[in-house]
Amino acid sequence: MNEKEFTNELLRWAKAYGWRRFHARTSGRMENGRGIPTTQGDKGFPDLCLLRGKRLLFAELKVGRNKPSDEQLSWIAALDDVHGVEVHLWRPEQWSQILVTLSKP
Repeated sequence: MNEKEFTNELLRWAKAYGWRRFHARTSGRMENGRGIPTTQGDKGFPDLCLLRGKRLLFAELKVGRNKPSDEQLSWIAALDDVHGVEVHLWRPEQWSQILVTLSKP
């Protein structure tokens, strides 16, 4: 499973569990053909932002031997310091844990 497939599958499950979902496919690296970035902000923002009720969850997704960049680790640490925000680093091997997390009220 590659990261795109992992992301798509996770987004499908999140929808099934009633989460509002956000994922920017470009991660700020692509331009619109006119030299204007399609997204703006600091590099390394997590792959997913999920919201359901009073739960706000961010997840960085990795597949295989890929490791989070320093920028991604910085975002994870900063978000983890925010009271009530859930932050995860998920891999496909963690499906059972991911589904338990998504299914919690």
